[in-house]
Parts: sequence; C-alpha cells; structure tokens
Amino acid sequence: MKQLSKASLKKGFFRLTLGELKKHAEQNGISDDAVIMVERVEDHYYETGGWGVYTKKAGGIKTEYTPATVSVCYPNEKDLLFIHLHY
Repeated sequence: MKQLSKASLKKGFFRLTLGELKKHAEQNGISDDAVIMVERVEDHYYETGGWGVYTKKAGGIKTEYTPATVSVCYPNEKDLLFIHLHY
C-alpha cells in the first residue's frame, strides 16, 4: 500500500484543513457538539486506486489514516458533520 509522508500531506491538493472545517461549520450553522461522521471507503481505492495512507505506530499498534478532503452539510442534519475522503 502506498505510504504518505507528512510533507506530502501538507502540500497535497486534496486535503481538508482545520481552518476550512471551522469555516464550513460556521457558514452552515453546525453546532460545536455535532458528531463528526467520516465516509467509509472501499479497500479497492487503496489496493488498486493508488490511494495512500499515513501510518502511526504506538504501543505496538499500527493505525492507518487517510486525509479528509472536504466537509459536507446536509440541511436536515445540523447535529452531524460529514467528512468525505473522496476527492
């Protein structure tokens, strides 16, 4: 599986920053206690689609992360904040 470096995350075009997330929440009236929902993607995006992961190891446990790309607002669900992994 393709491994992403911190440098590639910082300069990447398809990524969501904290500032962008805050702005989106404010503009759409999403409350501070909204639950954050992250889109689940299929394994084939990583296996054959060229998607990469950023890996962290702590206490003998390896966890793989994917950069978020954009936040989404659904007008009837202001108590949830949705985050896409697709670009």
